[in-house]
Amino acid sequence: MNFSFDSLRGRQTLYAVLIGIILATLPCYLAGFIAVSRAPLNVTETPTATPSDIPSATLVPTEEFHTQTPSPTPTDTVTPTHTPFIPTETFTPTLTPTASWTPTATPTESSTPTATAAPPTPTPSPTASETPSSPPP
Repeated sequence: MNFSFDSLRGRQTLYAVLIGIILATLPCYLAGFIAVSRAPLNVTETPTATPSDIPSATLVPTEEFHTQTPSPTPTDTVTPTHTPFIPTETFTPTLTPTASWTPTATPTESSTPTATAAPPTPTPSPTASETPSSPPP
C-alpha cells in the first residue's frame, strides 16, 4: 500500500469543513442550554372554559311515504367518429447532384494477335470390323 501526503490533502479539506460546521453550531447549543436553565420551575396551568351540555330539542318521528319515481331511461351516447389524417404537401428542397468530370481509364495499345499455322496432325481413320449378331428368335 503506497502512502503519500497528497492522498491526505482531500481528507484534510473534508475534516476542516466538518470541524467548521461543529464549531458554528456550538453557539446554538449553548443558547438552548441557557434557555432551558432560565425557564420557570413552577408552572401553573391557565384555566380554560369548558362547554356545558346544552339540552337540545327532541325530534318527533314523522311518517314517511315512500314513492317510487321512475328513473330516466338512458339515451344514446355519441361515439367519436374517425377523422382521417390527410397530410399536407410541403416543399422540401433537396440537393440535386450535378455532372462532374470523372477520369476514366484509357486503353493502352497492344499488339494484335496473329494467326499462326499449325502443322497438320494425322487423324486415324476408322477401320471396319465385323460384329457378331445374335440369331433371330
